[in-house]
Amino acid sequence: MSLALQTEASTMPAEISSEMHRLMAGFLTDLPEKNSKIVRVFVSSTFSDMHVERNVLMQQVYPKLKQFCRDRYGLAFQLVDMRWGIQEGSTTDQTAAEICYSELALCQRISVGPYFLGILSHRYGTRQLPFRVQQSDMSSIEKVMRAQGNHVAADLLRKFYRLDENQLQPVFILQSAVSAEEEQQLLEAARSAADAAVKAGELTEARALEFTASVTHLEFVHGI
Repeated sequence: MSLALQTEASTMPAEISSEMHRLMAGFLTDLPEKNSKIVRVFVSSTFSDMHVERNVLMQQVYPKLKQFCRDRYGLAFQLVDMRWGIQEGSTTDQTAAEICYSELALCQRISVGPYFLGILSHRYGTRQLPFRVQQSDMSSIEKVMRAQGNHVAADLLRKFYRLDENQLQPVFILQSAVSAEEEQQLLEAARSAADAAVKAGELTEARALEFTASVTHLEFVHGI
């Protein structure tokens, strides 16, 4: 460290000086949060029964809230609706739900105000196979499937999930080549196996939701 920096550091409070030394040494984890000036709200709803409400929200409510936050508080208002402007079933991308959860986490992290808005009616929402599955959960689900005699589903589970070891904690990732028929077959079997695994003490109820709950349900779990 240069003499100028040493002198400057010596005049700082001990806590700030220690933080500066830590950063200069390259320790960039656990960084302090930036002061945000954004209100970022994630909108969760099902598709077909809530399209009128989402249209009103985006076209009429959002512009007024954006202006209100800017004029009254000097804040940027952002509304994130991952379903607005598209039709139900228009995407078969297996990562769609994962992107929704990531966007929700971003809203939680940077919003200085509300970060989640849920709009519900009579529909429960679409269930999908989880994009990533922990190794222990995979073992539990496959074990129960085979104990139930459903070897076809267990083989599909191994066929369409591949272990990704390029992570700190290796997980199984759903492959994109799953057909609609095979996905439905595997989804129904996984739901049954997850329920049985909970009863057998092989899987927690929270982890079982990844196999049994709808995307909207899981958004509420992550958001609330």
